[in-house]
Amino acid sequence: MEKSKLKNLLGINFDKAETLSSNMNYVYRVKNFLGHNSVILKAVPDNGSLARFPHLRLSAERLKWDTDFNKFANDIMAPVQICPEIYMKDPQHRFFLMEDLGSSNLRTILRNAKPEQVSGIKQVLEKLAIKLSSFYLRQNTITPINNSLLEAHYYHIFEVPLFQQEEARNFWLESGLRENEIKRMQEWQARFMEMSLSRTPLNFLDKGEFLLHGDLHTNSIVIKNNEAFLIDGEFSHSGNIAFDIGMLLANIVIDLSIAGIQDYNYDQKLLEIFIGELALENIHEIKIVMLHEIIRQNIGASFSVPVTAEKSRENLYKSIKELNSDLCNHSFS
Repeated sequence: MEKSKLKNLLGINFDKAETLSSNMNYVYRVKNFLGHNSVILKAVPDNGSLARFPHLRLSAERLKWDTDFNKFANDIMAPVQICPEIYMKDPQHRFFLMEDLGSSNLRTILRNAKPEQVSGIKQVLEKLAIKLSSFYLRQNTITPINNSLLEAHYYHIFEVPLFQQEEARNFWLESGLRENEIKRMQEWQARFMEMSLSRTPLNFLDKGEFLLHGDLHTNSIVIKNNEAFLIDGEFSHSGNIAFDIGMLLANIVIDLSIAGIQDYNYDQKLLEIFIGELALENIHEIKIVMLHEIIRQNIGASFSVPVTAEKSRENLYKSIKELNSDLCNHSFS
């Protein structure tokens, strides 16, 4: 929805509002509104697009998935809060207003981590794993949810960079990459395809035991007073728990490698917490998703690992080698 219409509808002075995002949605921080010091306004344009994918149009129905996930998660976790509180939603005008939890997202915290902060970060991550485990455990039974946004989104984000060679090359060219950079991307793609894993992240949508966040990278987690909260649940769906956990752990590995922290075995520690809390038996599915995600972040849409960060890549290569070595001894249907 355009600013002018929101201004007329809500009486908001956008000259004094802080723009937080204009990627797929428009997100603003509005001061002194609805009796709060500040609130977050999230406006959903009809048929919005993802950054770097202008041709990929996403229905405004994502507002429903986002707010429904917040309500479901907070309801089953009560009195513990896991998502921002929704103050007001208007499906007709495609916006909602929610609690402002601040701007400290987990990705920023991890990528800027200093060695002296390791102990505190470890505590935050362990509390996050326990909180997420509780969220999954409280879901006794759920009605299968097939989110209509997933098919096109997941195809472009997960399948294209890893499997579709010609389509991926065209995308890299359109993104302005030079030939030497495209060659490096193709080398990653070829190595991934050589692994010949019979399961892809899309396969993990075929089981509906849990309601998943569906896009659980570290930028979807806000930290306030050392507590973690989930945001941006528009891709929530019922599926295999390995999808959420694997994506989260992979992004933690990536972010800490970017920070240059050598001893970054937090992913293994967190995996042990998930195993203990959820009584997981088959952790190899989680490692498959981790492997996919670590490589995807190097050759995928976001290019979130800096090309010049050689030390980061060295650490990521180590993670990939360890994960692949572990997985080579197992077969999956």
